Amino acid sequence: MLYLPTRTPQARLNSIRTLRLRWAIRALPYFRRRIDAKHPAYPEDTSNWEKGWDIISRMQDLRDLKVVITDPSPDGIWEGHWLAFEHMLLEPVKKVVKPKVFELVLPYQSCIVERDMGESKVRLIRPIAEEEQEDE
Repeated sequence: MLYLPTRTPQARLNSIRTLRLRWAIRALPYFRRRIDAKHPAYPEDTSNWEKGWDIISRMQDLRDLKVVITDPSPDGIWEGHWLAFEHMLLEPVKKVVKPKVFELVLPYQSCIVERDMGESKVRLIRPIAEEEQEDE
């Protein structure tokens, strides 16, 4: 996603109407090792998180968007930290206002899906539990 604008002219990006994206959390954006730390522990991941949402927000003809956030780490090690920073993590998502249909699948069942997302039409969704997937 981050390299798309460097390889695709903006006019072509603007013509994309449907986008499906699976976004794996490598390291948690905004995470600070200490409460009093001035900078995130993973500045590149924080920058990439913001840049990715900025790229999506600038896609002028985007009408149908689905983003699935995943935590590929063993045992979901970022879950507690995600929940602590969820309000910050979802701020850049609010800039995505063009799509008429916008689903964001959050990485954990414990995520808060009832929150004010401003002008964005995003529908926050918890992931399907493994048990439910096995039943299908």
